Order: sequence, then C-alpha cells, then structure tokens
Amino acid sequence: MARIKYSAVVLFTNQLSSMVSSQLPLVPILDGLSQESLSRGLLSIIRKVKEDVESGVDFGYAISQHPEVFDAIYVNMVKAGMATGRLDRTLEQLAQYMQATADTRGKLKTAFACPLFMIGFLVETSFHVILQWGSIIYIDPVPGIYVNLFGI
Repeated sequence: MARIKYSAVVLFTNQLSSMVSSQLPLVPILDGLSQESLSRGLLSIIRKVKEDVESGVDFGYAISQHPEVFDAIYVNMVKAGMATGRLDRTLEQLAQYMQATADTRGKLKTAFACPLFMIGFLVETSFHVILQWGSIIYIDPVPGIYVNLFGI
C-alpha cells in the first residue's frame, strides 16, 4: 500500500471534526469523506472504517485497526471523546494538535535544509580549491614564489 501523507490525515481530521460538530451521523460523514479525493490509500481506509461502523463496530475500534494511519494518540483521543460524548470537541483539539505537529515538521525540514546546503557548498568549494591548487603546484616549471612558500 502507498504511504499516506500526514497532511492528508490532518485534512481528514479537520473535515471530520467540522462535520461531527454539525451534529451529522457518523456513517453519512464517513460515506461523504470516503468519496472525496484526499489520497487513494486514505480513501480505502476510510471506506473500511465506514463499513466497520455500519456493521456495528465502535468507531474508535475501527480506526485502531489501521495503525499505519491512526497512531495510538489519535485512537485513544477518539475513544475518550466518544466515551465522554464530546467527540466533536476532541476531534477539534486533535486537528489543532496535528496541524501544529505538521507545522513543526515543516519548520524542522527547513531548518535542516540550510545547514545541509551549506555543508554541500563547503565540500564542493573545498574540492574545487584543492583541484586549483593542485594544478598550480604541479605545473612545470614551478614558479619561484611557490618554491619559497611551499618548500617544493
């Protein structure tokens, strides 16, 4: 199965939160979300979750069957929200948490990209300088200043 992007799960959670907050029943919500174009892998998982919920399985248990998409925090928060009757508020908090996590991941990628670029630039420049000095040092005849400077 294709890897499901974290941003697709964040979008799904935001949409699910909005629809649950509007007091719609869970099965029609999942049916609607399973027809949208989030990502192919996520759509098939949403369809499986919807089928499980339709057959009477608890929503929390249904999503726990897909740990590659819904981690333990996600599953446990959904279960807690269902137990307290505040699934709408719990999903909203979960969506905010996931969005903050996604933002932090993006900042970390950006923060690591600059030093990696600088290291690559330094290695390339050093290699170029070494090649230039090598061609200067090994020319025939070696100029007197280089003989005095480098003791060649």
